[in-house]
Amino acid sequence: MEHKTTYTEFLGLCAELAKQTYPKKLRTEICSTVKNNDVELTGLLLKEPGEVLAPNFFLKEQYKLWCMGQCSLEEIVNGVLNAYTEEMEKNRKIAEGIVLEWERMKPHVYIRLVGRGRNEKKLDDIPHEEYLDMVMIYHYVIEMSEDTRGALLLTNEHLLLLGITKEELHEAAVANTQTGMQPVILDMEEMLCRLGKRLGVFVPGVERNPYLYVMSNAYGKYGAVSLLFQEELERFSGEIGNSFFILPSSVHELILVPDSGGVSAEQLLAMVREVNRTQIEATEVLTDSVYYYDREIHTVRRIA
Repeated sequence: MEHKTTYTEFLGLCAELAKQTYPKKLRTEICSTVKNNDVELTGLLLKEPGEVLAPNFFLKEQYKLWCMGQCSLEEIVNGVLNAYTEEMEKNRKIAEGIVLEWERMKPHVYIRLVGRGRNEKKLDDIPHEEYLDMVMIYHYVIEMSEDTRGALLLTNEHLLLLGITKEELHEAAVANTQTGMQPVILDMEEMLCRLGKRLGVFVPGVERNPYLYVMSNAYGKYGAVSLLFQEELERFSGEIGNSFFILPSSVHELILVPDSGGVSAEQLLAMVREVNRTQIEATEVLTDSVYYYDREIHTVRRIA
């Protein structure tokens, strides 16, 4: 059975059923949140009286399934309430780890690299440093356990509360990023093998591709910041004996393509734009640009 209910109306139905189903009193709200790249997502916010935390659940995929008659409202709401319970348990631990004292926070602030054009709305409110057509922003990372990790985007308001300048924040974040987010460069075979091990899947050997490399960090999260590691870029260019193109695969990783003369910047730019448009989540796009590391002058520049 297909439904003509709008997404907002669907969230309202979920909200009412959640309040009826949850064993405790529950406040619900249809709420929009601005994510990376100024992407605005609307979801169902749940909050218990007296709680500081209020997770927001984005249910577009569940809505599509419900519209096609592939799941019931009860199944969706039960899934949301189970996720709510798990999120509250995890986020309470993270919230307990947030202490707004600079000396305690200082060793745990890191840089993330995001596109400038897509984040214009929020830049007035957050400390940032420009880099090419991107910006460096700063996060306080809280690690409670091996699988419980949270991050707080630092704003100008946080700087006032902490009593520090943007320059102090930047200096600490640069030092921490250099020591704690070391880049990893893999060819395609190495990357697939590592992914297979992480997922518990056997990946048969593939022919090594000397023309395509992936650059990220050991965590595989926000690895585009590796672009700031000048010494690693220089080391890699020496290893391949060439300059190379840098394609922003996402905020998590970069693709490095040695400049063998077989491809143009325009061709690579068309590929980046197509991938960003069709393959990457809107919140994870870095830029629609192509960069180039010139080993003669040891510099990264935007070329397309």
